[in-house]
Amino acid sequence: MLRKEEKALFAKSPRAVSALNIDPAMPSAALMKLTFQLPCKHMALLIQLRTGHIPLNKHLARIGKTASPVCPTSRHSETVHHFLFRCKAYEAQRKRLEITLKRHRKSTKMLLVRPKALPALFKYVNDTNRF
Repeated sequence: MLRKEEKALFAKSPRAVSALNIDPAMPSAALMKLTFQLPCKHMALLIQLRTGHIPLNKHLARIGKTASPVCPTSRHSETVHHFLFRCKAYEAQRKRLEITLKRHRKSTKMLLVRPKALPALFKYVNDTNRF
C-alpha cells in the first residue's frame, strides 16, 4: 500500500491529471506489481505513455525541444492518443494492433492498463520505430 504522503505528492504532479484519466487508481500497488514484471525499457515506455511525458511533439514543444506540437504527417497535435489511434503514418502497424486486440483496440485504458494488452502495445510501438 502506498503511503498517503506519496499519493499526495503524485496528486500535485503536472502529469497526474493525464495519468488519472487512464488509471484512476494511480499510483497503486497494482501498477507497481505490473511494472515490476516488465523489462525496464517497457516499464519506462508504459509510464511515459500514461503520463504523456514521452518524445512526441506535444511534449517536446512544451519543453522547448521542437517548435511545434503538431504531428509531421497531419495538422493535429502529436499526443499519445494521436500516436496510438489516429496518426496516418502508422496505419499499417495500427491495423495489426487492432487485429490482435479486437474489440478493445480503441481504448486507451485497455492498452495502457490491462496486462494482456501490453505485448501488443509494445509490438505496435516497436513496429512504428517512433522512439
